[in-house]
Amino acid sequence: MPTLLPNLFKSRHGVYYLRLQRGGQDIKRSLRTKNLSDARAAAYAFNLALMRDRPRFSEYALTADDLSEIRRLDVVLPNGVQLNNIQTEEERRFVRKLIDDAHLESIGPISDAQWARMEERNRQRKTLEAVAATAKPQTKILSVSVDLYLAEKQHDNSQKTIYDKRRSLKAFIEVVGDVDINSVTANTAVEYKNRLIGLQQSAIQINKQVSYLTDLFNYAINNKLYFSANPFDKLRIGKKSKLAEKVEHYENFNDEELTAIFNEETYTSFFAKPDYRYLPFLALHTGARLEELASLRLDQIKKDGDVTYIVIRHGKNENSARKIPLHATVMASTFPAYVKKQRDRGVELLFDYLKPGKNGYGKNMSRRFGQYLTHVGITDKRKVFHSFRHTVISRLTDAGTNATLIMALVGHYEQEKVDFQAPHFKNYNHVKPLKVLESVVNELKYELAIKL
Repeated sequence: MPTLLPNLFKSRHGVYYLRLQRGGQDIKRSLRTKNLSDARAAAYAFNLALMRDRPRFSEYALTADDLSEIRRLDVVLPNGVQLNNIQTEEERRFVRKLIDDAHLESIGPISDAQWARMEERNRQRKTLEAVAATAKPQTKILSVSVDLYLAEKQHDNSQKTIYDKRRSLKAFIEVVGDVDINSVTANTAVEYKNRLIGLQQSAIQINKQVSYLTDLFNYAINNKLYFSANPFDKLRIGKKSKLAEKVEHYENFNDEELTAIFNEETYTSFFAKPDYRYLPFLALHTGARLEELASLRLDQIKKDGDVTYIVIRHGKNENSARKIPLHATVMASTFPAYVKKQRDRGVELLFDYLKPGKNGYGKNMSRRFGQYLTHVGITDKRKVFHSFRHTVISRLTDAGTNATLIMALVGHYEQEKVDFQAPHFKNYNHVKPLKVLESVVNELKYELAIKL
């Protein structure tokens, strides 16, 4: 028996018919003949018409409802073969083709009303598809996502942190490409971490980069830019506590080293500029970070009654915002006169000639102070400008100062949350917070010969 065409079938009664799939439904059209030659001829003609007109068939995507709108069409071929109940656009075109080619006898018309209903349904379908397309979640490429993320982080990260994040995230893009952020998978994240390991980076360095990427994808998830679980979640290397044991921490300066640093002759000759001269001096008496001091604006130096203090507005974290009363030694130095001079000049920054770099305003001071330590014979790598902060914390702790007050002073605890009426602050009850903090600052005692 000859092979039938794909859509030509024979019923159990021996009658041939065409079978089509439309809208998930089987559509069968009886050819009303048991003669294989006639059936194959009709089927060949039908398939030929489909192939010729296929590009135009996409104009209407007919549904089952549309099919029901087209009235039953019966085509009678001259040899007696009938095509019954023709409904789809393809079938109508096929019938028209047969009429042109074979001069078929008759075909019932499709009314204008039926065509109008079909066209209206088609228009509604296209409208719904357009709405659905606009409702799809919007996604962005990595570089755009990073820019949005860093723009938001400007409000709570230091410029140094922003710089480090931008550099780290840029390196990630250079490896994986500036792809759609949603194409980054858990496998992508693991492969990138393994690459960092292969470059022999330390666990501390790797974890810092992983944390930046984790934060980026948390931002993307919260802002509806990424629609899967965070791919960098739980990719840190080792436990933070164990890794911390391997880190060389900064050490505070002892009395002998402070005497060497603040030797009047050496100090004043090596540190001629105001920022060089005052920044180490302020750090030793405030416990503030280098960048917090180097970036001070004059409007951050205030007075409340007889207490002069500086306001730290932005820092490493949310606890960094705080007020620090100036030590009696600072108030007795030339620093207040320098502040007045700068106010009279009408400038905004305390050290107005400093320009911000990738690490903020304190870059030159950090480098110059490192050179100075070598100059005075302090070569311990754990002794740096940040050691002043450790020195303040250590001295106040040794003096038996309340731990909460120390943390509030240096930015380890939010000052606004300190309740000075609490029982363990009984010595400070009914005393203004600034006066309390001033008394804490003045507990710092140094035997220095220098007079600034």
